[in-house]
Amino acid sequence: AISSAITHEESGLLTPPGDVQSLAAALTRIALDPDLRQRLGQNARRRIERDFSLDACSNRFCDYLSQVYFQ
Repeated sequence: AISSAITHEESGLLTPPGDVQSLAAALTRIALDPDLRQRLGQNARRRIERDFSLDACSNRFCDYLSQVYFQ
């Protein structure tokens, strides 16, 4: 489910589950690269505001209900 909300290298850094070395490398990259932190943070905020706001979620839910009950 995380990969549906985060795009690797765009709004976050994804690592394989249980891969401690990959997680450590991703955290080190973020810690050492302020430009990367800023870019990922800005992109993540835009994505949240666009796709996961109350209005966006409500609209998707209403669309789903319309498809299920009225088709």
